[in-house]
Amino acid sequence: MSFHLKSRPTLKMRLSWGVAAVVLLATFAIATIALHHVRQQLEKSITDDLFQRLSAISDAIDLKFQSRRTLLKTLSDSFESAPPGVPTQLQEYIEKFQSLKDLFDNVSIIDPAGNVVANLSGAVVFGAVNVADREYFTESVRLGQGLISQPYKNRFSGLPQVTMTEPVWNKDGSLRYLLYGAINLKDQRFLDGLQGVQFGKTGYLFILNSRGIIIDLPDKSRILQHVDAQGGANVVTARAIAGYEGTTTGATRAGVLGLYAFKRTQETDWILGAFFPASEAFAPVNAIEKNAWWGALLLSVIAGLLAAAVIRRQLQPLSALHERMRNIDATKDLNPLVYRPDEIGALAKTFDELMRKQKATELQIRTIIDNIPALVSHVDPQYCYTFINARVRDVYPDSGDLIGRSVQSVRGGELFAQVAPHLAKALAGESVVVERLGSTMRGEVKKTYQAHYIPDIGPDGKVQGVFAMSFDTTALTAALHKQETSQRFLRTITDNTPALISYFDSNHRIAFANATVGAWLGVQPEKIIGTHLKNVIGADRYSYRAPMIESAMAGNRVEFDAELNFQGEQRFTRTIYVPDMDQDNSVRGVFSLTLDVTESKAIEKKLEQLARQDGLTRLPNRTALQEALPMAIARSQRTGVAMAIMFLDVDFFKQINDEYGHGVGDGVLIEFADRLKKTVRVTDSVYRLGGDEFVIVMEHLADRNAAVGVAEKIVDLIRSARFDETLSLRVTTSIGVLTGVAKDDADAKALLEKADAALYVAKASGRDRFHLVLMPGASDEPG
Repeated sequence: MSFHLKSRPTLKMRLSWGVAAVVLLATFAIATIALHHVRQQLEKSITDDLFQRLSAISDAIDLKFQSRRTLLKTLSDSFESAPPGVPTQLQEYIEKFQSLKDLFDNVSIIDPAGNVVANLSGAVVFGAVNVADREYFTESVRLGQGLISQPYKNRFSGLPQVTMTEPVWNKDGSLRYLLYGAINLKDQRFLDGLQGVQFGKTGYLFILNSRGIIIDLPDKSRILQHVDAQGGANVVTARAIAGYEGTTTGATRAGVLGLYAFKRTQETDWILGAFFPASEAFAPVNAIEKNAWWGALLLSVIAGLLAAAVIRRQLQPLSALHERMRNIDATKDLNPLVYRPDEIGALAKTFDELMRKQKATELQIRTIIDNIPALVSHVDPQYCYTFINARVRDVYPDSGDLIGRSVQSVRGGELFAQVAPHLAKALAGESVVVERLGSTMRGEVKKTYQAHYIPDIGPDGKVQGVFAMSFDTTALTAALHKQETSQRFLRTITDNTPALISYFDSNHRIAFANATVGAWLGVQPEKIIGTHLKNVIGADRYSYRAPMIESAMAGNRVEFDAELNFQGEQRFTRTIYVPDMDQDNSVRGVFSLTLDVTESKAIEKKLEQLARQDGLTRLPNRTALQEALPMAIARSQRTGVAMAIMFLDVDFFKQINDEYGHGVGDGVLIEFADRLKKTVRVTDSVYRLGGDEFVIVMEHLADRNAAVGVAEKIVDLIRSARFDETLSLRVTTSIGVLTGVAKDDADAKALLEKADAALYVAKASGRDRFHLVLMPGASDEPG
């Protein structure tokens, strides 16, 4: 009979592809889970950083507006001693406040009719400039209070600006003047370096007002245009204009995907926005993901090739058996049947043909026996052969007819001594199976055989002989060895994987555990096989995991984090439960994969610490101050002991940057910070808010003289020595000092604003000095 495989892939190929597919899917699944977690953590870290940076910028802008409002209010209050209203006298009066130019592009005095009567930038002819049609003027008059205008274009310079107003009242309550302070939005003194703010290499910062008008954008040509002026609409910015504040994802009008963050200012209700392109934000993860896919594909190819080699070796005995069965067939006229076109189908076909022959004549039976791959014989109680098959004859081709001859005479005394005990047991009625090493022919390489000795019990119940069958198990033994090697190979992989891999059945008993599990638990993995999970991990941990285990047993994939002790050290882990589903969708057990994520948790903690530290001076930053100041105020309220808040900046710092460069400017800030730390006590705290602004918080002061002494020391120390010997650069500082016992209604933000206002009084008084103010309700008495 002949048999040919059709175009359908062979069993070997299908098994090899199956193994490759399983490896590929498993690798893809693990890589996808890990990369998904990394992407989530990276996105959260980036968006948190975006929002924190926006919040810091928003606070800085609010603080600038608040300080300018305070200064305008102070100027308004001073008009009680101002000239009654003659323009020339008003011009002389306002020109006394030249320090206002540091904060405003221009400051003007406007009469109730809208005429500009005095101007800090130079005298104007009365009635030459009238602003009665400006919205900021009409709204200030209508509301009877100062305000911050919407952005507009200056009618003379064409520059974008906003205006702050503050009314001056007559004693009878009528409007005397309206103070006007203009702020040029392109003046770096106001936006304080926002032009250089960038997120990554291609991300950027932008500012809108609540009407959607662009206040700041890298593309300066669009300033004062509506955000949708160029056509189309951006749903993300529309959502922010509608009131949303926080982080989200979306696309620009050009279709660029990225991460957005929005934060509103309190003083102006401006919308600060940040955009970070996703392609740059997730570039590291995308590169890792690409390499992971290629690695998974390569691993599956290697697994497929190894599987093909192993399967080929595993199926060799079946192929050999099939070939031997085909070759011993002497009948050529059997009707062909339809079988599966692979090795198993061929074996089934051969088996069926042998079975049909077995039901035929005695000659056919003999033919089958002579051709089976075994030495078959029958021995009587006298140890003489009564039957042998062709295989036995082939072993002894020179011995002639073996029927009737004794086993000893045919096989020799040495071999007979080996089999005689087994024949005796079989003649006593016991079936015997033994493994032995031997050869079927003289000079042949030794092979492994399995010999069966079966009692031949007659109708009378007596043993009338022994059936002896010997099978060549060399290939089977080799196959079993290969299987053991394969299992050992898989065990080696799992035991050396840096993860805890285990499997427990539906009864919550451990069925598999790799070496990592044993190392973490301090036991040999094989010793916990069959042990209930509760007894392995402990009752408390088992109780905590019970809901997750039940969910996995219900067919759900479960992932959770936990903290545990490993070799006396606290470790953070992420565990994944994957249900093992049967064909009827019932859960047979659960695969458990536990990863050690302690290092990633430590990185997250480090990032949180860095978020509270200034990168240049290594001082605590604004975020740290916002957290610490309320607690210091609370301690002063609780104990009744005085404290002090000092607001400092570097005099003429912008001039230093412009003249010597930002490198020298950075060096000044670092040296400035070092001198502050050397001046204050160990218990005092120094913070850098940004730019050249610093804050010192002092607690447990005996009286205000303690704060005065420290302020004097700081002014002297900053002034005393050059900051740069090469450039002979000397630096001074101005300080606003707020001291006293904090009252119950004290607010951190309000107290900081008072210290900032005191700073500007010091600067207006000539710089290189400090100005002291007391806490609201505080006295000069010791705290």
